[in-house]
Amino acid sequence: MVVSYAGVKAFLSVVAATALVAQSPTPLHNLLTRSAAEFPGKAGIWVKHLTTGETAGVRDAETFNSASVIKIPVMVQAFQMGERGELNLDERITIRKADIRGGSGIFRYHDDGLQPTFRDVLLQMIVTSDNTATDLAIAKVGGVARVNAWLKQAGYADGHKLTQTTGELFAKYNALGPKEDRNAKTNADRSYWLGEITPRSVGLMLEGIEKKTLA
Repeated sequence: MVVSYAGVKAFLSVVAATALVAQSPTPLHNLLTRSAAEFPGKAGIWVKHLTTGETAGVRDAETFNSASVIKIPVMVQAFQMGERGELNLDERITIRKADIRGGSGIFRYHDDGLQPTFRDVLLQMIVTSDNTATDLAIAKVGGVARVNAWLKQAGYADGHKLTQTTGELFAKYNALGPKEDRNAKTNADRSYWLGEITPRSVGLMLEGIEKKTLA
């Protein structure tokens, strides 16, 4: 087969033009870029229209401090385990004084010995971002390593990682000296993150929850 130089040149021109069109920013991408630029900090955004399939993002593959967003995969894993019969969502969990964690949540305001169902524990982990509930849930699904193993198996390891329990994180904060800035430590040292996420990975997980493909 003989291919002319003119034919190759024309083909490459078409490929280049197609690539240029594909890389051209959409109005949605421009909107997100402006919004991120106006935000007083470093923002990562990823959005997807679930009907049209249109996506756009800004720093959507970069890793950020998850804060309490990392609690979402713990919930998903728990519901999957419940569906497989590996744990019982109706089981009563006794909350003892040693289980109580500081920060957000309502369980720390209850008397010792409260016995919510595990489903109630998951509810408070998400609705009130309860840290006591979070550590109870992490323990119930098998611990930090088990959560990360599930994330890898489910295809989210590139954008999700649970670093530690809230109890372990608070212990690190409590060990800081009086002159050490907690926020500065969090910004500079990933070992002071509860977890790691990328905006795109979080969006894909929320899509799975919405479409009921996860649990």
